[in-house]
Amino acid sequence: MIPVSQSNGIFSDNAFTQPSDGSTLSCPILIVGGSTAAYSATLAALSLGVEVYLVQPHKVVGGQFTAQALPASDDGNLLKEGNPAINLQGEEFAISKTQRWFRQRQLQPVAGKVLKNPGGGWVGPLSTTPIVAATALNERLIPYLASGKLRLIPHCDPTEVLMTTGSGSGQTAELLRVSGVRFYNHVTNGRFTINAQVTIEATDFGDLLEIGKIDSRVGQESKSETNEAILRDHAFPECQQSFTFNVLVERTAAGQGQKVAAPDGYGHEKWVDPVEFTSDYWTQGEKRSFFAPFSIFHYRRLQRRSLNANVVSIGDVAVINWGTSGDANGNQMRFCGNDFRLGSLIGDSREERQLLIQRARDRAQAYIHYLQTHGFPDLKPRGDLTWSTDGIALDPYIREARRGIALTTIRHEDVAKSFFPKQARGRCFDDSLGIGEYHYLDLHGNLVDDK
Repeated sequence: MIPVSQSNGIFSDNAFTQPSDGSTLSCPILIVGGSTAAYSATLAALSLGVEVYLVQPHKVVGGQFTAQALPASDDGNLLKEGNPAINLQGEEFAISKTQRWFRQRQLQPVAGKVLKNPGGGWVGPLSTTPIVAATALNERLIPYLASGKLRLIPHCDPTEVLMTTGSGSGQTAELLRVSGVRFYNHVTNGRFTINAQVTIEATDFGDLLEIGKIDSRVGQESKSETNEAILRDHAFPECQQSFTFNVLVERTAAGQGQKVAAPDGYGHEKWVDPVEFTSDYWTQGEKRSFFAPFSIFHYRRLQRRSLNANVVSIGDVAVINWGTSGDANGNQMRFCGNDFRLGSLIGDSREERQLLIQRARDRAQAYIHYLQTHGFPDLKPRGDLTWSTDGIALDPYIREARRGIALTTIRHEDVAKSFFPKQARGRCFDDSLGIGEYHYLDLHGNLVDDK
């Protein structure tokens, strides 16, 4: 057993595996990616007693909750006290014991008292800091790292998907099968290969599908591809949701803020143009300023001082993740915050992707600079909570990825209420099971031209 520990949400160095340059490793299950899905798949496989190799871009695990700095999930109605329709609490009905444990583990004290929502953000029923989330997620992995059942390999990106041919059960035709993945370590510049019986794609972009030239789709499909009447006659791959670099900031006492510099191009380039920013949130004709209750700062507040959830205090910490908002007349603005809507990440070259990611990061920096120079100078970036120097997340928050083509595609006609009048549910399937819940359909658009 290896004595693995953690500090500030990061495992001790002896927890990580560093393959030598040119080496080849083998394992039963290989999971590729640093997403929340990668963590969940890893823990599920380990709990079944299977050895796992997890290869990801950073040392921190957990994706959205950690590297993307958004530990404030939109759980809708699941955490409400009860549901009269089924006479069961939503959480009892819909989530696993592991999910329930994770939520309980995030309940850090506020003013010495444990509350159901320690952050008190109004976007959802539970918010906390990335460090708290990472620490909780790590606890479940430490025994497997110590025993060697889990090999965690950081700082790596996939570069090639390896394929072999073989006959399927009861079939004569040869089938292509993923047998392994080659990786590049962007810290050591080393390259290595991992062969696996099962490979799980868990990247935020769906990169293995692209690299392996596996049938997939990007953006909006065409009517002919899925037979959905609501779709257009031609596919629109540029139709992808916007993405966001989240930023953690603290509200400090007067004169204690930490100035954020304007990024290059501020006031000139469109993605960092202050005319597109605002600190106000308009709802039903009412303006709420930046620090007001149910404001932009309060929206995803992760840490608070007051037991009263509607009070925004000095010392409170929030993650700034803001898209668009109406104005006094109800008109929708094209931009308001740090959402980046000027490009599509999936389907173009890696150089173009990196350019857009840098512009999105600059936009996040520009928005904080704008807030500080337009009435709210007492903001302090909390890089100690994001493993960065400026409070900006390690990775952008990704809302959409390349999608594999399934044997059965769930269509609009299978789930939309209009197709099932006076029925409590949509189409039934006898070959799969899926459970989902969200209180409204939240799609973030972009401004890519329809070509």
